[in-house]
Amino acid sequence: MADKFHVVRIVAYAGVGAVYELSQAGAGGQAALKLTSSSLTVHRCMIAALFGGSEVEPEVFGDSSIIKRVDPFEFLGAPGPNFQGDFLVSRIATQRFQAEEHLEVFVTKLGDNVEKAFNVSDPHFQQIVVAAFSAGPKRGVPLDLVLAADEIVEIRIGGIAGPFKDLPVAVGATDTPVA
Repeated sequence: MADKFHVVRIVAYAGVGAVYELSQAGAGGQAALKLTSSSLTVHRCMIAALFGGSEVEPEVFGDSSIIKRVDPFEFLGAPGPNFQGDFLVSRIATQRFQAEEHLEVFVTKLGDNVEKAFNVSDPHFQQIVVAAFSAGPKRGVPLDLVLAADEIVEIRIGGIAGPFKDLPVAVGATDTPVA
């Protein structure tokens, strides 16, 4: 894949990894593409690219949508996406036990001062939450949470890209292609 893209939005799913919504650099949000990975290293790079307004050149395994490598990119300082979401991370804390540790995340819904706490163990979620919390000078950037039975099952951060090319996205698929 020799084209350069901007990361527009990241959608992480509990226990399976993330989908990265990309728009072609210079296309004004058009010619969008969805790629996926369960790699935390890829995830960290894509979060950095989202916040840095960077242009990335992802390589995928064969004809799949699974990211194999993100080629070298630089921080452009260009404005990132118009961050959209209904929640702000107001506080974070850590908790560690003998066999487990997690991030305690406190969020408020925009326009509401009621704080709600969640224990977040998923490492993809943790990275997004910390990035959203530390991104802004006062309140960070908004994100969307999908809840089920008072647990976070999906986090979305960034703007909206589209329309997407018709590539199947295998969320939760292994990053090692089957021969």
